[in-house]
Amino acid sequence: MDSKDAATTVKLSGKPSQVSIDPNNTIYMGIAIRKELAMWIEEAGQGPTVAARLDAVDYLKDLDSDVARAALASISANEAVDSEIRQAATSALAVGESR
Repeated sequence: MDSKDAATTVKLSGKPSQVSIDPNNTIYMGIAIRKELAMWIEEAGQGPTVAARLDAVDYLKDLDSDVARAALASISANEAVDSEIRQAATSALAVGESR
């Protein structure tokens, strides 16, 4: 790759339920990802890797959205969820409350 920016468009036959970009965090740089809130929530709760789920929780914490806060609260309270992700969701809720 010989430029700072890259973009791609993918045509699909239908709307995907989830899109995860670099779920293993192998690209060590900032990636700007645009997708619907429902997809961020799905990734936070059911993403393919812990790293992908933590990235989604981090994204949700910065939103001024009751839906995002409800998703974070659900993840935080769900004992079936990995403890690292639950803790991140709990911390994200605390950040939102301090604003």
